[in-house]
Amino acid sequence: MANLIGNFGFIRIDGELQLPRQRHSLETRAGVDGTAVWKTGTRADPQRLVTVVDTLNEGAATLLYRMYVDETSRLVRIEVNGVSWTYVDYLILNVEKLRIRNHLAAVGGLFGGYTLLTCAWDVLPVFRDGQS
Repeated sequence: MANLIGNFGFIRIDGELQLPRQRHSLETRAGVDGTAVWKTGTRADPQRLVTVVDTLNEGAATLLYRMYVDETSRLVRIEVNGVSWTYVDYLILNVEKLRIRNHLAAVGGLFGGYTLLTCAWDVLPVFRDGQS
């Protein structure tokens, strides 16, 4: 199963992707029975995803992190465990390096590397043009 943010692959992506949804505002007034409900539009809140990928060494991990940062402010498709939404893209708001950890032996992974890069991605779901 694929774990992708844009063209970048990962061993794991943690976090749950939420779709934009209809928002409401409730209004009540003293002395008036009932509650008024106003639809305020379809939108989403920023979300945080945590990714893990293996690299060959610390230098490769640092270079890959810099490539992630270059994706800031771009719209990308995100796929988690082989599932993606065809009508939603995600705006990358920020990428933060959480840790680079070396291991004595490479076991599995995408690149058979000895170093794990863990990053946090702040993303905002947005509808593709013409979708809602």
